Amino acid sequence: MSDISEAISALNRAVIDGRIKPTEGLPEELFLLVSSLVPIVNIDLFITNEKHELLLSWRDDLHHGKGWHIPGGCVRMKESLTERIERTSITELGVLVKYNPVPLLVREGINNSYRIGIENQLERAHGISFLYQCWLPEEYEMPSESNGMRFRWFNSYPSDLLAVHKELYGDYIRKWFKD
Repeated sequence: MSDISEAISALNRAVIDGRIKPTEGLPEELFLLVSSLVPIVNIDLFITNEKHELLLSWRDDLHHGKGWHIPGGCVRMKESLTERIERTSITELGVLVKYNPVPLLVREGINNSYRIGIENQLERAHGISFLYQCWLPEEYEMPSESNGMRFRWFNSYPSDLLAVHKELYGDYIRKWFKD
């Protein structure tokens, strides 16, 4: 048996034995490996308010860099897109958002740029993203920070929007702010 076959057998055994629970998310090192083998499905929450503002969160990480981005998350095994919307909103915002179950957009992002500090350039380099229109409950006041994340309402297109979201949604966000 080859080394790769042994490694795959060990991972498969860990899943079967319940030491790895894909329905709850993967350990980071395994997620990064998987993300270098297949595209990752993401949902993104286009949260707006009655003032025609867009809620963005601050991100600073190795894979996507530093800047404002649309809150979102990766779909887990056996999780529907609407379940991911709900879990992401509760995890990131601390509240269940209202949402339209039909996506505004479905976009594919492929990062072909070299990213400093990443040994495997295929990590998180290909995603299929679903953008959903969402609203906070009327009685909910969004704090500037929630669950360790920083949030801000924008009334115009931010110059420091993450490149990945400029590529995926820049045209849509610009048009939305003009309407």
